[in-house]
Amino acid sequence: MPHTPASPPTGHFGQRLVDVIARRPSGLVGRWMYRDGPKAHEASFAAVLDALGPPHGEHVLEIGCGPGVLLQRILAAGGTAAGLDHSPDMLALCMARNQEAVADERLQLKLGDAAEIPWAQESFTAAVAANMFFFLYDPAKALRELHGVLTPGGRLDR
Repeated sequence: MPHTPASPPTGHFGQRLVDVIARRPSGLVGRWMYRDGPKAHEASFAAVLDALGPPHGEHVLEIGCGPGVLLQRILAAGGTAAGLDHSPDMLALCMARNQEAVADERLQLKLGDAAEIPWAQESFTAAVAANMFFFLYDPAKALRELHGVLTPGGRLDR
């Protein structure tokens, strides 16, 4: 997938550093930084949950779910959920954090890209995206995909 970010760091090393730490956390560094949940994201998680409101009865998709901290909170508040991330390492952390919900089929996780969401149209009543939208290579395409997987009247919170 040949994409070009809006303002990439200079050179291969800078690009790789952004990928490993933030855009596609992976390997030992990515797992170490995100295993307990990114503390710097707490305020934005709280804002997303506030905008979402009580997810009781909602079926929520999180794009860029990372290690699954926000999904864990959505599930604890009574919603069912799905998470999409393009980092296998982050999905592994998410699955470990939310293994009971995965086993109970309250949470579905998939590896993929926000520009090609691998769920059927009108699958979710709400979608959330926290701390990741600025990493998308094609935000307009991702928004079209998100709106496609929402039920009529479904909403997108960020």
